[in-house]
Amino acid sequence: MMLVGNTYTADHPEEVGEYIAALQRYNGMAMYDRISSKPAWKDEGIKMVYVVGSQDSTVPEPIQRSMVEVMRKEGAVFEVVETEWTHCPNITAAKELANILINAISKDINLQHYLWCEIFGYHLHPSFAVENRDLTIADVGTGTGYVAAVMHNAPHLHECADMHTFPQSRRIWLLDLVARLPATIQFQGLDVSFAAMAPKSMLPSNVTLHQWNVKDPVPAVLIDRYDVLHIRHFMFVLRGGSFSGASTI
Repeated sequence: MMLVGNTYTADHPEEVGEYIAALQRYNGMAMYDRISSKPAWKDEGIKMVYVVGSQDSTVPEPIQRSMVEVMRKEGAVFEVVETEWTHCPNITAAKELANILINAISKDINLQHYLWCEIFGYHLHPSFAVENRDLTIADVGTGTGYVAAVMHNAPHLHECADMHTFPQSRRIWLLDLVARLPATIQFQGLDVSFAAMAPKSMLPSNVTLHQWNVKDPVPAVLIDRYDVLHIRHFMFVLRGGSFSGASTI
Protein backbone atom coordinates (compact mmCIF):
# COMPACT_ATOMS: atom_id res chain seq x y z
CA MET A 1 0.00 0.00 0.00
CA MET A 2 1.51 3.34 -1.07
CA LEU A 3 0.60 5.24 2.11
CA VAL A 4 2.01 2.94 4.79
CA GLY A 5 3.97 0.31 2.87
CA ASN A 6 3.33 -3.37 2.24
CA THR A 7 5.19 -4.58 5.35
CA TYR A 8 3.16 -2.46 7.76
CA THR A 9 -0.04 -3.40 5.96
CA ALA A 10 0.72 -7.11 6.37
CA ASP A 11 1.69 -6.74 10.04
CA HIS A 12 -1.22 -4.48 11.07
CA PRO A 13 -4.18 -5.37 8.83
CA GLU A 14 -6.88 -4.20 11.27
CA GLU A 15 -5.28 -0.80 11.90
CA VAL A 16 -4.67 -0.24 8.19
CA GLY A 17 -8.26 -1.30 7.48
CA GLU A 18 -9.60 1.32 9.91
CA TYR A 19 -7.32 3.93 8.35
CA ILE A 20 -8.51 3.14 4.82
CA ALA A 21 -12.14 3.22 5.93
CA ALA A 22 -11.63 6.77 7.23
CA LEU A 23 -10.18 8.08 3.97
CA GLN A 24 -12.27 10.41 1.83
CA ARG A 25 -11.99 11.52 -1.76
CA TYR A 26 -10.26 14.79 -2.48
CA ASN A 27 -9.51 16.85 -5.57
CA GLY A 28 -5.90 16.16 -6.52
CA MET A 29 -5.86 19.30 -8.68
CA ALA A 30 -5.86 21.31 -5.46
CA MET A 31 -2.13 20.60 -5.23
CA TYR A 32 -1.62 22.92 -8.18
CA ASP A 33 -3.63 25.82 -6.80
CA ARG A 34 -1.72 28.96 -5.86
CA ILE A 35 -1.35 29.37 -2.08
CA SER A 36 -3.07 32.56 -0.97
CA SER A 37 -1.54 32.68 2.53
CA LYS A 38 2.01 32.32 3.85
CA PRO A 39 2.98 28.67 4.35
CA ALA A 40 3.98 27.67 7.87
CA TRP A 41 7.57 26.89 6.86
CA LYS A 42 8.10 30.58 6.08
CA ASP A 43 7.22 31.55 9.64
CA GLU A 44 10.54 32.12 11.42
CA GLY A 45 8.85 31.59 14.77
CA ILE A 46 8.00 27.97 14.04
CA LYS A 47 10.58 25.28 14.77
CA MET A 48 10.76 22.95 11.78
CA VAL A 49 12.28 19.55 11.02
CA TYR A 50 12.05 17.92 7.59
CA VAL A 51 11.83 14.14 7.78
CA VAL A 52 12.92 12.42 4.56
CA GLY A 53 11.35 9.00 4.04
CA SER A 54 13.34 6.95 1.55
CA GLN A 55 10.57 4.34 1.22
CA ASP A 56 7.85 6.88 0.47
CA SER A 57 6.31 5.85 -2.86
CA THR A 58 3.59 8.52 -2.74
CA VAL A 59 6.09 11.39 -2.64
CA PRO A 60 9.35 9.80 -3.86
CA GLU A 61 12.62 10.76 -2.19
CA PRO A 62 13.90 12.95 -5.09
CA ILE A 63 10.76 15.08 -4.86
CA GLN A 64 11.18 15.38 -1.08
CA ARG A 65 14.75 16.58 -1.52
CA SER A 66 13.66 19.09 -4.16
CA MET A 67 11.22 20.48 -1.59
CA VAL A 68 14.11 20.83 0.87
CA GLU A 69 16.14 22.74 -1.73
CA VAL A 70 13.27 25.10 -2.51
CA MET A 71 12.65 25.90 1.15
CA ARG A 72 16.33 26.51 1.85
CA LYS A 73 16.64 28.79 -1.18
CA GLU A 74 13.76 30.77 0.34
CA GLY A 75 15.80 31.18 3.51
CA ALA A 76 14.22 28.51 5.69
CA VAL A 77 16.52 27.07 8.37
CA PHE A 78 15.78 23.55 9.54
CA GLU A 79 17.25 20.15 10.27
CA VAL A 80 16.80 17.26 7.83
CA VAL A 81 16.35 13.82 9.39
CA GLU A 82 17.00 10.80 7.18
CA THR A 83 14.72 7.77 7.62
CA GLU A 84 13.59 4.71 5.72
CA TRP A 85 9.94 5.46 6.45
CA THR A 86 7.00 5.38 4.09
CA HIS A 87 4.49 8.16 3.44
CA CYS A 88 2.66 8.11 6.80
CA PRO A 89 5.18 7.86 9.68
CA ASN A 90 2.48 9.26 11.98
CA ILE A 91 1.00 5.76 11.63
CA THR A 92 3.95 3.46 10.95
CA ALA A 93 6.52 5.16 13.21
CA ALA A 94 4.50 7.40 15.53
CA LYS A 95 6.77 6.92 18.55
CA GLU A 96 9.97 7.56 16.61
CA LEU A 97 8.46 10.60 14.87
CA ALA A 98 7.33 12.12 18.18
CA ASN A 99 10.83 11.61 19.60
CA ILE A 100 12.38 13.45 16.63
CA LEU A 101 10.07 16.43 17.10
CA ILE A 102 10.53 16.65 20.86
CA ASN A 103 14.30 16.29 20.56
CA ALA A 104 14.38 19.17 18.07
CA ILE A 105 12.50 21.40 20.52
CA SER A 106 14.76 20.44 23.42
CA LYS A 107 17.88 21.69 21.66
CA ASP A 108 16.56 25.25 21.47
CA ILE A 109 15.19 25.31 25.02
CA ASN A 110 18.40 23.92 26.49
CA LEU A 111 20.33 26.63 24.68
CA GLN A 112 17.83 29.22 25.90
CA HIS A 113 18.42 28.15 29.50
CA TYR A 114 22.16 28.71 29.24
CA LEU A 115 21.71 31.98 27.36
CA TRP A 116 19.43 33.29 30.10
CA CYS A 117 22.01 32.39 32.73
CA GLU A 118 24.72 34.10 30.68
CA ILE A 119 22.68 37.25 30.05
CA PHE A 120 21.32 37.71 33.57
CA GLY A 121 24.40 36.40 35.31
CA TYR A 122 22.69 34.00 37.68
CA HIS A 123 20.68 30.79 37.96
CA LEU A 124 18.85 31.92 41.09
CA HIS A 125 18.22 35.64 41.66
CA PRO A 126 20.89 37.05 44.01
CA SER A 127 18.22 38.52 46.28
CA PHE A 128 17.73 35.01 47.67
CA ALA A 129 20.14 34.32 50.50
CA VAL A 130 21.61 30.99 49.50
CA GLU A 131 23.85 31.09 52.56
CA ASN A 132 20.66 30.07 54.36
CA ARG A 133 21.21 26.33 54.13
CA ASP A 134 17.62 25.57 55.17
CA LEU A 135 15.98 26.90 52.01
CA THR A 136 13.29 24.89 50.25
CA ILE A 137 13.02 25.54 46.50
CA ALA A 138 10.22 24.36 44.21
CA ASP A 139 10.38 24.03 40.44
CA VAL A 140 6.86 24.24 39.02
CA GLY A 141 6.45 22.24 35.81
CA THR A 142 9.79 20.48 36.22
CA GLY A 143 8.58 17.28 34.58
CA THR A 144 7.46 18.95 31.36
CA GLY A 145 10.08 21.69 30.99
CA TYR A 146 10.76 22.41 27.32
CA VAL A 147 7.79 20.40 26.09
CA ALA A 148 5.17 22.07 28.27
CA ALA A 149 3.50 23.66 25.26
CA VAL A 150 3.73 20.51 23.14
CA MET A 151 2.22 18.25 25.77
CA HIS A 152 -0.53 20.77 26.54
CA ASN A 153 -1.60 21.27 22.95
CA ALA A 154 -0.84 17.76 21.63
CA PRO A 155 -1.28 15.33 24.53
CA HIS A 156 -1.21 12.34 22.15
CA LEU A 157 2.54 12.92 21.78
CA HIS A 158 2.95 11.92 25.41
CA GLU A 159 1.63 8.48 24.53
CA CYS A 160 3.73 8.18 21.39
CA ALA A 161 7.08 9.53 22.54
CA ASP A 162 9.72 7.67 24.49
CA MET A 163 9.71 10.27 27.24
CA HIS A 164 12.59 8.64 29.14
CA THR A 165 14.86 9.58 26.24
CA PHE A 166 14.78 13.21 27.39
CA PRO A 167 15.02 13.33 31.18
CA GLN A 168 18.02 15.67 31.47
CA SER A 169 16.79 18.45 29.19
CA ARG A 170 13.32 18.44 30.72
CA ARG A 171 14.54 19.19 34.24
CA ILE A 172 17.53 21.31 33.26
CA TRP A 173 16.97 24.26 35.65
CA LEU A 174 16.32 22.08 38.67
CA LEU A 175 19.39 19.86 38.40
CA ASP A 176 21.61 22.66 37.16
CA LEU A 177 20.84 24.60 40.33
CA VAL A 178 21.09 21.58 42.62
CA ALA A 179 24.69 21.10 41.53
CA ARG A 180 25.52 24.73 42.43
CA LEU A 181 24.01 25.03 45.91
CA PRO A 182 24.69 23.34 49.26
CA ALA A 183 23.32 19.84 49.63
CA THR A 184 21.35 20.95 52.70
CA ILE A 185 19.00 23.00 50.52
CA GLN A 186 15.88 21.02 49.62
CA PHE A 187 14.43 20.96 46.11
CA GLN A 188 11.03 19.73 45.01
CA GLY A 189 9.78 19.28 41.46
CA LEU A 190 6.05 19.83 40.91
CA ASP A 191 4.20 18.61 37.84
CA VAL A 192 1.14 16.83 36.55
CA SER A 193 3.31 13.95 35.31
CA PHE A 194 6.86 12.70 35.84
CA ALA A 195 6.95 10.30 32.91
CA ALA A 196 10.01 12.18 31.63
CA MET A 197 12.01 11.84 34.80
CA ALA A 198 14.63 9.27 35.55
CA PRO A 199 13.84 6.83 38.41
CA LYS A 200 13.72 8.55 41.79
CA SER A 201 16.66 6.46 42.92
CA MET A 202 18.82 8.33 40.39
CA LEU A 203 17.91 11.81 41.68
CA PRO A 204 20.08 13.65 44.22
CA SER A 205 19.07 12.94 47.83
CA ASN A 206 17.87 16.52 48.35
CA VAL A 207 15.46 16.38 45.37
CA THR A 208 11.88 15.10 45.75
CA LEU A 209 8.90 15.06 43.41
CA HIS A 210 5.24 15.86 44.00
CA GLN A 211 2.54 15.24 41.41
CA TRP A 212 0.19 18.21 41.07
CA ASN A 213 -1.74 19.94 38.29
CA VAL A 214 -1.56 23.74 38.58
CA LYS A 215 -5.18 23.91 37.41
CA ASP A 216 -6.31 21.97 40.48
CA PRO A 217 -6.67 23.32 44.03
CA VAL A 218 -3.40 23.55 45.94
CA PRO A 219 -2.92 20.60 48.31
CA ALA A 220 -2.56 21.67 51.94
CA VAL A 221 0.85 20.01 52.09
CA LEU A 222 2.22 22.53 49.57
CA ILE A 223 0.92 25.73 51.20
CA ASP A 224 3.48 27.95 52.97
CA ARG A 225 6.17 25.36 52.35
CA TYR A 226 8.60 27.02 49.94
CA ASP A 227 11.10 29.85 50.16
CA VAL A 228 11.55 30.04 46.39
CA LEU A 229 9.20 29.13 43.52
CA HIS A 230 10.61 28.79 40.01
CA ILE A 231 8.21 28.81 37.06
CA ARG A 232 9.02 29.08 33.37
CA HIS A 233 7.21 28.86 30.01
CA PHE A 234 3.74 28.74 31.54
CA MET A 235 2.51 31.40 29.12
CA PHE A 236 2.13 28.43 26.77
CA VAL A 237 0.28 26.29 29.32
CA LEU A 238 -2.12 28.75 30.97
CA ARG A 239 -3.84 30.44 28.07
CA GLY A 240 -7.17 32.15 27.68
CA GLY A 241 -9.69 30.82 30.19
CA SER A 242 -7.03 28.68 31.86
CA PHE A 243 -6.12 31.51 34.22
CA SER A 244 -9.45 31.41 36.00
CA GLY A 245 -8.76 27.91 37.28
CA ALA A 246 -5.03 28.32 37.91
CA SER A 247 -3.75 27.84 41.45
CA THR A 248 -1.54 29.92 43.70
CA ILE A 249 0.80 28.75 46.43
